[in-house]
Amino acid sequence: MTYLQKLPFPIASVAIAIGAVLAAPMPVLAQRSPTLFKRPLPADITPRVQPFQCGDFTGHFGPIDYRSADPRDRQNVETNHFEMEFGTFLQGRVEGPNRAGTGAVSGGFQYTLKAFPNHPVALKVMEELGRRLKSEQPQGTMYPLECWYVRAFMTVPDDPIVRAMYGIYLSYRGRGPEALHNLEIADAGLRYSRTMQYLIADARIRSKNYEGGQLNGMRAARLGFPGDKIEK
Repeated sequence: MTYLQKLPFPIASVAIAIGAVLAAPMPVLAQRSPTLFKRPLPADITPRVQPFQCGDFTGHFGPIDYRSADPRDRQNVETNHFEMEFGTFLQGRVEGPNRAGTGAVSGGFQYTLKAFPNHPVALKVMEELGRRLKSEQPQGTMYPLECWYVRAFMTVPDDPIVRAMYGIYLSYRGRGPEALHNLEIADAGLRYSRTMQYLIADARIRSKNYEGGQLNGMRAARLGFPGDKIEK
């Protein structure tokens, strides 16, 4: 059993839902997955940040589509830049040990999202870090929080996980209509993921769509949420 399987919902379950299990340490490798190219924002995405605030996509490992990434690229980034920081965050701390020594967890989350713009757990914990610190740009990060979703939409606009995570982000910030729009799209693409149905239900209820949230919650229960098995 990996440490992600032992973690509480909802953070760990996002990774478990798509089989994102962190593996044992390994040497740093050259990138093996195709590099994504920047695209225009989808017309229905209206962030409160400007794309130019969100940086470029060069001079860094990636960007790579997490869904189709070579497992060695996933392991390289997660082992060296995410695993220890994630563990520290789950312990309620925002600074702790990392592969380079010690530092803010935000650095590892940021590296992971620059490499994999649609990394579901990194998107989730970066949003939670912002709420924990009461900041829309946590210390040690290069961009405002909303930029991480902008960057994902510019590289993997078809990923329903990105829609779901953006909807969750918006729901916590009182932007109900935008949240519900993105959650509706996410729902259609994640209909058979019990974990994502639960998270969508939670965000819809937070955005005062009680009927929709109840339906998602019932669907999650029928699918076996929380369950005790890894969803593939």
